[in-house]
Amino acid sequence: MFSKRFIPFYLFAFTAVIYVSNLSRSVYGGDVGDLVTAAYTLGIAHPPGYPLFTILGWILTRLTPLLHMSPAFLVGLISAISSALGVALYYRLAFILVKDRFIAVISSLILAFTYLFWFYAEIAEVFALNNLFAIALSLLTFLFKDKKQPKYLYVLAFVAGLSFTNHQTIILIFPSLFILLVTNLWGLFRRDKWLIAKLFLFIALGLSPYLYVFVASYFHPVFDWANLKNVWDFQAFSDLILRKRYGTFQAGAFDPPNMTERLIILKYYATTVGLQLTLPVIAVCLLGLIQSIRKNSTFALAVVLAFVFTGPFFIAYAGFPLLSVFRFGISERFISLSAIMLMLLFPLGLSFFKELIAKVVRREFLPLVMGVFLIIPMILFVHNFPKTNLSNVWTGDNFGSDYINFLPEDSIIFLSGDTSLFNTWYVNYALNIRPDVTVLNSLDPLQSNKILSQRFKGIRQALSFNEGIIAMKQNIWDLAKTYDIYSDIEMKGHKVTFNWVPSGLTSRLIRDKTALPTLTSFKNDSSSLWANLHVPIKRNATIAEGNLTIADIPNNYANGLLRLGNYLVDKYNDQKTAEEYYKKSIAVQPDYENAYFALGAMYWSKQNNCDLGIKTISKAIDLNPTQARFYQVLYIALKSCKAPEKQQKSLRDAYKERFNTDLLKDIKDK
Repeated sequence: MFSKRFIPFYLFAFTAVIYVSNLSRSVYGGDVGDLVTAAYTLGIAHPPGYPLFTILGWILTRLTPLLHMSPAFLVGLISAISSALGVALYYRLAFILVKDRFIAVISSLILAFTYLFWFYAEIAEVFALNNLFAIALSLLTFLFKDKKQPKYLYVLAFVAGLSFTNHQTIILIFPSLFILLVTNLWGLFRRDKWLIAKLFLFIALGLSPYLYVFVASYFHPVFDWANLKNVWDFQAFSDLILRKRYGTFQAGAFDPPNMTERLIILKYYATTVGLQLTLPVIAVCLLGLIQSIRKNSTFALAVVLAFVFTGPFFIAYAGFPLLSVFRFGISERFISLSAIMLMLLFPLGLSFFKELIAKVVRREFLPLVMGVFLIIPMILFVHNFPKTNLSNVWTGDNFGSDYINFLPEDSIIFLSGDTSLFNTWYVNYALNIRPDVTVLNSLDPLQSNKILSQRFKGIRQALSFNEGIIAMKQNIWDLAKTYDIYSDIEMKGHKVTFNWVPSGLTSRLIRDKTALPTLTSFKNDSSSLWANLHVPIKRNATIAEGNLTIADIPNNYANGLLRLGNYLVDKYNDQKTAEEYYKKSIAVQPDYENAYFALGAMYWSKQNNCDLGIKTISKAIDLNPTQARFYQVLYIALKSCKAPEKQQKSLRDAYKERFNTDLLKDIKDK
């Protein structure tokens, strides 16, 4: 029998069934591979370590033999259950705010089926759990304000500490929580002089999962981003949780954008939020803001600050360069938290709208009018279901497998990109595919040398990063005497020459230049290898495979084909076969500017086809106008082809406007 008291449970069960049904069985992309592999192997994930997620993931992956489900799916249950629980808790919060169950249900369903909230319920990432913590902390704050009982404050302190062991962006809502709590805290402080000490104790208990880093390091896990030299290495521990690898108080290891670029990023953020929540929802949220300013200005201030800090401020501060699909995918994952903060206003706005309508509509028609708002979650469900149904998307697993399946026995492979490295780690360690292959992070020489030392004898080690690079290159050269070495970036040797030959998604190291393959053998081997890879074709991709987090994977295949074409031109001058691979690269990724550039440069410089060469290089510039070398080569082509001066001047002007420097000078300097 239906009971209003069980509405949160009904919402939890309803959304949990949907989320688990759509949950990715594959590693998918982004950081998923690192997080799942760390959980599966009891390792330490990339900074800041994510100990809570790792512990929960390890517990769930122990169920693999029992449930016969992939580790990625089992760790992904953290996201699915967290999101469903978040919907249930949001309902309780909405009901506290407006005391209207119908409005609370509508608000909860809208949140549940908003794209980014739903999408991160379907992959093994930390953001769904972060969303749950944000909702739980907000709910506990209002329960304390409503009940005035210290127990809610103690639980709030514990959950606040615990949330920090999952994702540190949660701290952005703490100022708002303090604003809501401060008036009630003063009276408690006066009555209980030990209150602050108790709160710090509960916060410390919440932070206790970070002890996992020390425990895991003691057992020397294969995947160890902490690199503690001993149990008491608090400096390395501090570097991990403060993200020193990427720069403390920096969002990533990239150059900060200028003011113009930050404005572009903010425009992208505003557009994305508008598309995710829809304009009607945002309009109702604005009504809620008006109502809260009238009735509870403190609440209005707290919500606005939480929205600004988690949204515009953080996005502009982080300044993720929006230069690739992968970068867009990185930036969009941080938008859901600010959307949740904005959704705190929605129940108030809908309640305000109900009050206004009640003045002009007869009482018996009011439920019918309000029922119209059920259309919003229904539309969101229909629109976002195919985009979030990841249950049959295996692109991530296939991608990781394609790096190692074709390798000779006992090979060593160095990878650099997040998705390529993490996905390959996952299929190698969690799925036990090609356990004979050693998969290493080429951008972390200390970790790579450590893993090599666990498998091979005579491996050089180093204490500093720069010394580690030298040691790693010396290890590569020595190991190449006996083992096959592959890499997705063609590293330069230390005092020796590394000869790299394209091989699938990577390149193979050849110590002896005289042992380089003949044209016939190279073409045959390449053709056979690529015929057995899971090459994605963009026009054949499903809607779910178009999500930004995974849409970058085709770039890696396109780049492998491009590398192959370049080698055919540079080493063998086989322009005909190279053209075929350039065009295959474009078929995989139709907007891949580097393939157009290489193809155009070949048309012009090798085949003396000025018209086609200039046209194709110009296409590359249209696709990515930020590459200075595209302009420089195009200008040289225009000069050599005796193009009209007007056309040459137009290119010089465009270069000056884009890069604020002189094109002719830059060409001369090169």
